[in-house]
Amino acid sequence: YMLAIGLAVNTLTDMVLLSAPASTMAKEALLQGMDRTFNQFEAFLRDGISQLEGLGSLAGEVDANFADAEKFSLEADQEPRWHKALFRTKLFGLLIDKLRETHADLLTVQRSFQGEGGEELFSLISERPSFPAVRRELLAKMQRTQKLLRDVLGHESIGRIDPDILNGVADLGGSQPEALERLIAEIRQEVLASSHKKHGKFEPGTMALDQVCRLCTFLEMLSRVAKDVHSTLAVTIEQL
Repeated sequence: YMLAIGLAVNTLTDMVLLSAPASTMAKEALLQGMDRTFNQFEAFLRDGISQLEGLGSLAGEVDANFADAEKFSLEADQEPRWHKALFRTKLFGLLIDKLRETHADLLTVQRSFQGEGGEELFSLISERPSFPAVRRELLAKMQRTQKLLRDVLGHESIGRIDPDILNGVADLGGSQPEALERLIAEIRQEVLASSHKKHGKFEPGTMALDQVCRLCTFLEMLSRVAKDVHSTLAVTIEQL
């Protein structure tokens, strides 16, 4: 009796107040947060530090999206599904955790270019021969992740999911862009050459302005981002 009343209240709330089931709102909030942080990072890799304006505001918006996704997913787990399959509670929780981690790492990469000397730092990296390949490989995997999550979360029927949604995933390679090691070697060579030109003298005002520290942060966090995206793909496939 009480369960019936609870389900009725949830259904009435969906119809009158939310205008959409909690599962739909959870999915939309998750995908919106993912798109915002992924698209921001793509714009940064393509256009440089001019895209960092408003990064703080965007970070807050993405955090709010993921908080909404988490809140609505708890309600979705209790909503009547009728002709639909059960809500993918476990997968959804894993995706929230993975995307939050990815979002934090994406922000760290971009923040390493904020402040004095950021434009010169981006030029040093983006002008290396291997940078376009790293950008292309990483963005291809991020875009494929966006599509796969949409396809998987959009499948709510009790029927079997189309295996064709995995087409092309295997072609994306491992957890690291193949060109990343070449990029690291090229940056190391450039830094050493620059140091020799200055006769080994380097006197940054603070660690935050230390070019080598910022380069190390960029490379380490870029590697983590690649692993984050690969892990999100892997978790999604495992839960199919």
